[in-house]
Amino acid sequence: MKNIILFFAFVFSSFYFSQGNSFVYELRFKPNPNKDSIKTVKTILDIKDFKSFFRTESQRKDDSIFAANNSRKMLNFGFEEQFFVEKNLKKGDINKIVISGFDYYSLKINEPFSWKISSEKRKIGDFDCQRAELDYGGRKWIAWFAAEIPFQDGPYVFHGLPGLIVEIKDENNNFLFTLNQVKKGSDFYDSKANKILVNWKTVDKLKLDYYNDPYKDFKPNSAGNNFSKVKYTDERGNEIVPDFKEWTEHEQKKIRENNNPIELSHKLDYK
Repeated sequence: MKNIILFFAFVFSSFYFSQGNSFVYELRFKPNPNKDSIKTVKTILDIKDFKSFFRTESQRKDDSIFAANNSRKMLNFGFEEQFFVEKNLKKGDINKIVISGFDYYSLKINEPFSWKISSEKRKIGDFDCQRAELDYGGRKWIAWFAAEIPFQDGPYVFHGLPGLIVEIKDENNNFLFTLNQVKKGSDFYDSKANKILVNWKTVDKLKLDYYNDPYKDFKPNSAGNNFSKVKYTDERGNEIVPDFKEWTEHEQKKIRENNNPIELSHKLDYK
């Protein structure tokens, strides 16, 4: 594990809650549970005033651009590998943000977090950590938290322990979040104010609709879309005629082969 960089000692918790902090986690996960290939993503947890945002570094940069000039560089047209979460720890509100194109959906996480704290301890980087276990999303999770960092928060949806989660993984080693940097006084912004409230049933339908026709909004006969006049080019910049049938089959194959959602209990059977 990388050495954890500390810029200030966490002594007075009230000070740190009000000032804002960023916690950088490395996320390693298996897109395909039946293969050994690992994908690594840099993610960031921003905390201020008992509120937090957890997102990938690229999502955070895109939010920063939007906050500055009301424009975006990123678009997301799939539903897999989405880890954006916002929390209000005072209210107990945990919401997963699901992004599709220009639309942002807010999915409330209602599953209880019933941690089982063990007496087992270990040193992780500079921190003395304690073990805890949790059943969430159809997976058993093993976490190590540091009571010396006074935030009852952690990566993704995980929260509620008496200290920041420094490391957490599922017992089958499909997902691993590891803290590797701490920054004080980070910028704190939410550029996704107009979110559509949904439940898991709606999210499942959105995912199936995308799987069945992933390029629906790009086709010339798609009513009311902004992509009907899009020009497609190859890697050399030459304009090409889109083969939506071939592209669709390729995207569907990729979705089937990388069907390892972090909430295993909401895994869909794509056919």
